[in-house]
Amino acid sequence: WDELRALADKSIDLARARLIDMLINYRGYTRSEVVLVFDAYQIPGGQGAKYNDAKLHIAYTKEGETADMYIERLVADIGKNESVRVVTSDALIRLSALRTGVRRTSSREFEAEVAWVLEQIGEIVKKTQE
Repeated sequence: WDELRALADKSIDLARARLIDMLINYRGYTRSEVVLVFDAYQIPGGQGAKYNDAKLHIAYTKEGETADMYIERLVADIGKNESVRVVTSDALIRLSALRTGVRRTSSREFEAEVAWVLEQIGEIVKKTQE
């Protein structure tokens, strides 16, 4: 079991790194601020963490805190005065965002948007190489 768990952990780490890379490219192309929240709700002893740099803001929730809870609090803290868009397919988070005047996008819609942006970047790279 230990070997399977190690393999699963490695797969999750690789997927997480790939997602971060894609969102860094998305941010570079769109010039949007991006906050990526990873859910550590069921991680025993999870203290939560935030990493901010010029490329991306990454948050890990703490034990007992869902990503949804974190996002709701973040949206409430930012408020209506900023241009904010929440990407989620969770109905309760979408409703909460609507109440605070924040734009909402489903995960599926955002996935298509990111794919389009990555295609545009690929075209730019291709033209640069020619």
